[in-house]
Amino acid sequence: MSQITAEAYAQKLDKIARHPAMSDDNIRLRAGAGDAPSTVLIAIGVVALAATIAGGFVYRIEHALAAFEIGAVTVTALSLGAMFWIMVSYLVNAGWMVTVRRQMEHVMMMLPLCVVLMAIVAVIEYSQGASCSAGWASTRRPATCLRRNRGSSTPTSSCSASSSMSDCG
Repeated sequence: MSQITAEAYAQKLDKIARHPAMSDDNIRLRAGAGDAPSTVLIAIGVVALAATIAGGFVYRIEHALAAFEIGAVTVTALSLGAMFWIMVSYLVNAGWMVTVRRQMEHVMMMLPLCVVLMAIVAVIEYSQGASCSAGWASTRRPATCLRRNRGSSTPTSSCSASSSMSDCG
């Protein structure tokens, strides 16, 4: 392994810096270059949110709230997963993580939004008595559940307390 002097190293760095691929135009986006795509994506998100809210009022609010809860939990899970991998990489001093660490850090930056989203979910669940979108998590067995006739899609009767959940639905 050869060693070079500080002067030779500085000359190599200057040569690399003068290379056409290292020009400022090739490295950085011009000011405002990312504004149009981000504006379009924000508009799509607002339209989708409005469609979800409208769908909640047109059909049943439980469906819209369940969709909101699934979205909030998904974003929270992704953010916590990114935080987990960042913590693991720092604990083991992983050199390989350098290539994806910034992306993981940006995903992890969603955690403050996740706190707000999960607070909204908690308020909705508390106000609905945990029967709105997470009613499936209740430990109480519902008094009635809908059973479908064979060959018919209309609910007809309630299940008895002795029937299994597979019979109910």
